[in-house]
Amino acid sequence: MQAYPKAARLPDRASFERVLRHGKRYRASGLTVAYLPNAVFRPRLGLVVPKRHVRHATMRNRIKRIIRESFRMQGTRLQPGDVVVMVYREAANLPPGGLRQSMDGLLARCAQRPLEEDGMDERTLCAIS
Repeated sequence: MQAYPKAARLPDRASFERVLRHGKRYRASGLTVAYLPNAVFRPRLGLVVPKRHVRHATMRNRIKRIIRESFRMQGTRLQPGDVVVMVYREAANLPPGGLRQSMDGLLARCAQRPLEEDGMDERTLCAIS
C-alpha cells in the first residue's frame, strides 16, 4: 500500500484555518467539505475526524481511507485548491459505499464551481495564501 503523498496534503494548521474561514462549504450525510482555490496549482486534502464524533480508531481510520481514495480518484477533476473534509457522527453509520458516494458527490460539486463564481482571481489567491 502506498503512502498518501505529502504534496497532496494540507501542510499546517494555518492552511486548515484559511480554508475553513474563506472556503466555500458543501454538506452531505455526515460530511462537510470546505473548498478554497490555491496558488500551489494542485489539489490538496485535509481531514478532520474528531474522536468525539467517531469514537473507535478503526472506524476513524476506515473513514479516512475511504475519503483519501475518493479524493485520489476525483482529484484530477478538481481545479487547484485546498479541500478540508470534516466528518460528523452520521458518517460512522454509513456503509463504505454510501460514504464513498457522498464524498464523490461533494467533490463533484467542488469541481463544478469556476473560480470566477467564488470571486477569486489571481490577486485574491495570492492575498489569501
